[in-house]
Amino acid sequence: GQLQRAVQLAPDSNEVRLAQADNLRKQGRTAGPEAERLLRDLVQRAPADKRVLRMLALVLNNSLRRPDEALVYYDRANALPGGDSEALLSQRAWLLASLGETQVAGLVLKLFEQLSAGDRGYLSGGQEWTAAEILIAMGRRDDALASLEASVKRRAEDARLNSLFNQASLRFDPSWDPLRADPRFGALLKELGAKK
Repeated sequence: GQLQRAVQLAPDSNEVRLAQADNLRKQGRTAGPEAERLLRDLVQRAPADKRVLRMLALVLNNSLRRPDEALVYYDRANALPGGDSEALLSQRAWLLASLGETQVAGLVLKLFEQLSAGDRGYLSGGQEWTAAEILIAMGRRDDALASLEASVKRRAEDARLNSLFNQASLRFDPSWDPLRADPRFGALLKELGAKK
């Protein structure tokens, strides 16, 4: 579709390559090595691009299960000026949980939740989704499912939850693998219109 057309029109564009890598990342573990290759090439071309460094950290941690290496790229991105503090906190919590540092990850998760909730007093659907991924990495499956369920309930307030990306993420992203056998996860997939 559109991504293939963009690749044809601008095969050397960093933006197009980043979109390709993100598309591969969403496909899960089998596409992880190709996403890693694209992102490492982008790191060489744009070593100060936080988006590239953070996405490489996500691929290394989530798709390829190499959290130690992911933390290096996360720290490089975090050292650069500017950026989204909530997103950086959520990624830090996820990486710490993946490294078995669940107590520290839990503290970072609480800080993420406090900053993200702000004056509203609650997380948006997308932020609950992020919290669920961190809770899975911490081994707290029931809490992760509760966060996902809250996220689905808020989907009317957060249009992103109705997107094909999120349906595809639930179906293919390996971070949700620990929940796949739970009937509640199947019910969430059905509610979102995704097929298990």
